Amino acid sequence: AKADDFAARALSSMYLRAAQGKGSSTINAKIETCKKMIAKYKTLALDFVNLHWYEPWNDADDPTISAPGVAKEVADYLRAQTGKQVLTNEFGQTNQIPTLVSSQVSEFKAAGFAYAIDFSGTSGGGLGAMPLSNGLTLLPNGISYKTAVALP
Repeated sequence: AKADDFAARALSSMYLRAAQGKGSSTINAKIETCKKMIAKYKTLALDFVNLHWYEPWNDADDPTISAPGVAKEVADYLRAQTGKQVLTNEFGQTNQIPTLVSSQVSEFKAAGFAYAIDFSGTSGGGLGAMPLSNGLTLLPNGISYKTAVALP
């Protein structure tokens, strides 16, 4: 039940199939490589484990918020497996809904990420990353990011 709950909040249908042992050979190979990397990180003199994060992952996700609790569960897992702090030097959104951006920032803070940097662009490895600005002008999602990361 716990795995099903996490999968419903965190996995696209392609990754859910892979988690169920029904992934393509390419995805399965990536998963095995990732497992080896995580195991090796524990033995390396690293300060941090870095991950990239784009949301929403699929059409079933609420496009206005970050997947509730998923960042914390992933960070807790990585900290437990590696003994290292967790950060993201690249997170982004596949839509331009301002509440998604601020929700992601809140989730990263709650998850104890050492830091999180939003990618403002139009690429992101085919993930459909959305910009935070139009030239020198912040878009509504960029204003949301600015507000979310501002010091009190």
